Amino acid sequence: MAVPEKSIREKLKAKTERWIQFFTGVVTRTPWLVLWSTLFAFLVCMGLLVAVRTTLTPSSEYEWELPKQKFTLRRDMILDAQDDVDAAYLPERSDPTWDTYFFYDADPLNYANKCEGPLGVFSPANVKAACETERLLWSRSNYEKFCYLPDGLTECPAPSDSVVSLAYNYEEGPLLDAPFLECPQLSDSELSARWDFILEDLRSPNPRYSFYFDEKAGKRGYPCKSRSFISFGTPLAGESDVSIWDDSQYRKIDREIASKIDSDLVDEYDLRAPTKLQTVYLDRARAGESGRKMDVLWTSAFVENAQFMDAVNADFMWALASIVFVWVWICLHTNSFVVGCVSMLQIIFSLPLAAFFYRVILQIKYLQIMQQLVIFVILGIGADDVFVYTDAWKQSAAKFPDEADLQKRIAFSYSRAFQSIFNTSFTTAVAFLATAISRLPPISSFGIFAALCVIMNFALVLTVTPAIVVIVHRRCLPPRPKNKQQLELVAGKKKRRRRRRRRRPRRHEQGKDYHP
Repeated sequence: MAVPEKSIREKLKAKTERWIQFFTGVVTRTPWLVLWSTLFAFLVCMGLLVAVRTTLTPSSEYEWELPKQKFTLRRDMILDAQDDVDAAYLPERSDPTWDTYFFYDADPLNYANKCEGPLGVFSPANVKAACETERLLWSRSNYEKFCYLPDGLTECPAPSDSVVSLAYNYEEGPLLDAPFLECPQLSDSELSARWDFILEDLRSPNPRYSFYFDEKAGKRGYPCKSRSFISFGTPLAGESDVSIWDDSQYRKIDREIASKIDSDLVDEYDLRAPTKLQTVYLDRARAGESGRKMDVLWTSAFVENAQFMDAVNADFMWALASIVFVWVWICLHTNSFVVGCVSMLQIIFSLPLAAFFYRVILQIKYLQIMQQLVIFVILGIGADDVFVYTDAWKQSAAKFPDEADLQKRIAFSYSRAFQSIFNTSFTTAVAFLATAISRLPPISSFGIFAALCVIMNFALVLTVTPAIVVIVHRRCLPPRPKNKQQLELVAGKKKRRRRRRRRRPRRHEQGKDYHP
């Protein structure tokens, strides 16, 4: 009678069982070799990762755009045309590339004081406060190296798009000749006359000054909100192109003036973060009339970038807290400090190993902070895999209580945990890989990197975890005699213990009729 041919599933299961028997034999005999081999392979991968100079990809304003979308193509055509024109003749700092915005609000939300006429935010004290705020920017000694120079000027002009220039009636002319250099307080009559002129313009069909005030200022008769912006010009001295996000000119402006202005503003208004993990901008900058009725706000590309990085760093503090929590929980669940430490290391090691395959093997160069957020995903998956294996190991103790059956016990634990760990890891990796079809680089690259992290964690948990469990198990057993002399010594100790148990009663323990 012909023997029916085994199905593909049965063949695969048989091969898996043979591989499990082989690997568990290696783990039983040489668990330290498994750990040191894994560590060596990890160090080799890290060496190659460093050799290819793996770094984070600089941020770009275009990375979240679809390259072949009509809007993107048309915008690129316009920018290319502008670059061609600029390349022909682009004077130093003639392009207002980077703006710093100031907002003044005399009617902020959730605040008791409300905007009051007849001048509102345009009152003498508020104008003086706005001037003192903006002076922190244009009064810096190196401002003349970065100011915007329109129309072929050679010295810094007064900020033409500032409500301060408008209030002091000095919208054109050199900054050094401006009447607001020392921010003198104007009188009510001066500002009232100036506001009457502006109000007439706001109520005209084509207002010139509507940019500076809230849209209801003309109808209300006095403004409650105003704004200014002051520009840094590029190209800087020695450069030929207009600055773009995170290029050398951007970093120079940020390093030499923008970050310092932000620090000065924070100090000026004594802003304090509610907690160490929160931003100082949650505090309110109050200025102006008695009772400090005006909110002062400011922003720029440099402030936004700095706040983004601060937020990322604060989030990674929470990641550290997550790592500590998961580590403690693994230690408690496994009843072993050593297993908890090694398990946490293997979870963390899955990230740089994934980076090795991502950068060196797959040759994907796009690597951003977003990829590092996979740590929150891999912590949960890695800890769950460790729990599955250690639970299988505990269950195997009832089936194989004899120490001589250690390999059978490991094989039972491995076989019992393998299918569960494989199914969860495989489905999770495929789910992440599904995002690889996205045309947005941040989305597709995150999915590929996350899938590699899951695969690396799967490989580590099935090699490192069994080895460290065996090592800890053997360390907890009483030492076994290694030679005949030790056997005799142990036997002698056992005989002495038995003699002590069968010792003769002491005299005081006997009755009155006792005679030795």
